Amino acid sequence: MNKLIIAAVFFLIGLTACQELSESGADARHVSTSQNITFVAAYPLDVTEPSGLSLSKDKQSLWTVSDNDGGIYRIDLQGKSLGHFSTEHKDVEGVTTIDSEHLAFIDERARRIAIARKDGKIIREAAVPIPGSDNKGPEALSYDEDAAEFYIMQEKPGILIKLNSDLEEMARRQLKFAQDYSSISFDSKRKRLWVLSDKSKSIHVLDRDQNLIESFSVDVDQMEGIAVDHERQLIYLISDPRSELYIFAFNAF
Repeated sequence: MNKLIIAAVFFLIGLTACQELSESGADARHVSTSQNITFVAAYPLDVTEPSGLSLSKDKQSLWTVSDNDGGIYRIDLQGKSLGHFSTEHKDVEGVTTIDSEHLAFIDERARRIAIARKDGKIIREAAVPIPGSDNKGPEALSYDEDAAEFYIMQEKPGILIKLNSDLEEMARRQLKFAQDYSSISFDSKRKRLWVLSDKSKSIHVLDRDQNLIESFSVDVDQMEGIAVDHERQLIYLISDPRSELYIFAFNAF
């Protein structure tokens, strides 16, 4: 009898936790991962065909883009839209925060990077010379705040390009550790580049010399964006076909 009471108590506790998660808008389903990363929650996005992801300067919201309308969207940490602005670009794929007032984005087909104010006014644009078909151009973008440098990545074949603050190319390198390269997030403090691969179902971390120092595996459909909160040790991912925001926790390394 005591065992039945104890079992019932644990069942009610678990049910309450699931209800709280559901009420917050999170999806409590299990997502398969490697042992060094833990699924926290998933939320529906108010953005169709999301691509690219970046934490805001204050880390209280995220920026993403829409393949559907070329818009730049600001969302909260549970995927709800906080506002957006339109661009004249039709194939926006990546976005990154520069500071509290500015961000940058890339147009894959036009092979261009643009710097804009958060109200949408374009300040500067430049071409990104990447060969190949229209949909095999620059796929991802991130920013090193301390060095005032941009990182641009081609999906396949993997090419990593570094630009200075004048949007002039400084270096480029071919990547060969994953099947494709979907998104990037740069950690300015630790000088680490986080690289997302959709086809490999993985996240890879490179050091300042671009040597591989850590990898995670995560089974999410068509991952198109990654943003990392290094202080809270949280990883944010977005899925294009599901229009969802996923949150994972990782251990410091």
